[in-house]
Amino acid sequence: MLQMGEYNVPYGKKNRGMTVVHSYRYLAGDKCSGEGVRLAMILGWCVEWVSDADLLSILHRVFYLV
Repeated sequence: MLQMGEYNVPYGKKNRGMTVVHSYRYLAGDKCSGEGVRLAMILGWCVEWVSDADLLSILHRVFYLV
């Protein structure tokens, strides 16, 4: 997990995580707050981690169970 974080934090594209933040800003409109954006950023990082962990599990199955 540490290696995944060290790789993805500076080098990942962060598309899914940024989509969460942009979606929050779009849906909240005028009610968009700094705290809400912060929470959307945290949720975005959670989405990135889950996505990366899922990708790693798929790769593990493909390369080690074949």
